[in-house]
Amino acid sequence: MQIQGIQEWTVPASGTYRITAKGASGGIFAGSYSEGFPGAGATVVGDISLTIGTVLKIVVGQKPTTAASSSGSGSPGGGASWVYTGSIGGNGLIVVAGGGGSGGG
Repeated sequence: MQIQGIQEWTVPASGTYRITAKGASGGIFAGSYSEGFPGAGATVVGDISLTIGTVLKIVVGQKPTTAASSSGSGSPGGGASWVYTGSIGGNGLIVVAGGGGSGGG
């Protein structure tokens, strides 16, 4: 199930699950002056004990679709990926992987 870009997955059986989250890479700087390359997003792996019926909410970080093409206008960074239960601001955070930095500008 998906709600406003948040995917949901229900744990089918109690046990230990390996969860891998990857943040998206940042945007590139495509100008002719001081061209830069973006940072890679983080990768986080965790072995988590989960109970049957628990609903995990999954947000997948996205790579920017735009690139800066002029000096002084930095490109965007990549999005983080999240796995959590409950509300994102609550105590249900399971794993998060940060997005990469921009390629400059």
